Amino acid sequence: MGDIMTCKINADTTDGLKIVSDTSGAVDVQSNGTTRMTVLANGNVGIGASSPTTKLDIAGSILVDAYNNGGAGGGIFLRGGFLSTAQPSITVADHDGSAPDGISINGNDGVSFRTSNTERARIDVNGVLKFNSGFGSVGAAYGCRAWIKLTGTGTIGISASANVASITDRGTGTYTVTFTTAMPDANYSTQVTTTWATGVTEHVTGLVYHDSPYAQATGSVTAKTYNFSNAGAAIDASVVMLAVFR
Repeated sequence: MGDIMTCKINADTTDGLKIVSDTSGAVDVQSNGTTRMTVLANGNVGIGASSPTTKLDIAGSILVDAYNNGGAGGGIFLRGGFLSTAQPSITVADHDGSAPDGISINGNDGVSFRTSNTERARIDVNGVLKFNSGFGSVGAAYGCRAWIKLTGTGTIGISASANVASITDRGTGTYTVTFTTAMPDANYSTQVTTTWATGVTEHVTGLVYHDSPYAQATGSVTAKTYNFSNAGAAIDASVVMLAVFR
């Protein structure tokens, strides 16, 4: 048989309703014969969790709804001190509550990251990543969508890469890079750099095909390395490095 519980209803405003265990066991709150909340002897509270491991352990979702509160404010605030104003957001902020100084997640403004009360980065409502790296305010960041470092002499091979499915040897100094995830369109920017060709001291550089037979495509791009000191003849470079920005 489980622990015997005592319930005390008291008009004293300091007491109110008390549910007290007569042993050091847990206190269970049930409805319809099912335990909905558990309070362990150590003070940990579980809602939908029978063995809470923290001060509050919730198994399920939490809804903080400012709309159904008549627009009077709502949100989850994690702060070092008191809470002053409410807004529909999740905020990690300073104790004074004057402005977020950490992470602010807001349905209207996206997700922003601050230090010293200055916004440093943001994911806006359109999913665009923006950051401030000394420019005074956040601006859109254009990421490297694919990159590769390959061996261009002998049997070509991939030394390291990201978003690259395969490479194809098209002949002397010509390499097609196929993307794992295609680009949204073919209007991306590509940078190709090389090292000196093995045993060659002339100037070697890399370019990208923009027309047939290997025009830029959403799924692949073709680069070619040239020896400018030998009338621009194609040449296999020891290392070819290619990056795609979009």
